[in-house]
Amino acid sequence: MVAAHARHATSPRKYLYVFAGLMVLTFLTYWTGKMHLGHAALPLALAIAVTKAGLVMAFFMHLAETRGAPLVAMAVALIFIGTMLAFVFGDVAFRFPPARPDRMGDYAYPPIGSSPAVPRPSK
Repeated sequence: MVAAHARHATSPRKYLYVFAGLMVLTFLTYWTGKMHLGHAALPLALAIAVTKAGLVMAFFMHLAETRGAPLVAMAVALIFIGTMLAFVFGDVAFRFPPARPDRMGDYAYPPIGSSPAVPRPSK
């Protein structure tokens, strides 16, 4: 049993490099969030988040050194998350236009305090 643990011994230097990479990616997330990139913001944020999650799973959860059932469980979880994201993005992409958040201004009521488009009948 001791020999099995000795085989997976890693130096703290590797964890410090991964931690530094995570800090750089965290700063990159903050920096790109302040840039107001429009429609490119979501794919960029997801790419950074997936990269950070991959680093955490590979090194801090030791999945880079693991074989067998834990990798299968992680693969199933990733497939499930990908399927759920595909359903959400598909729903938003093909939604009825007045219900889309980016089109609410086109179909919404006029702002409070402005004159309505159609005058109200007098009582």
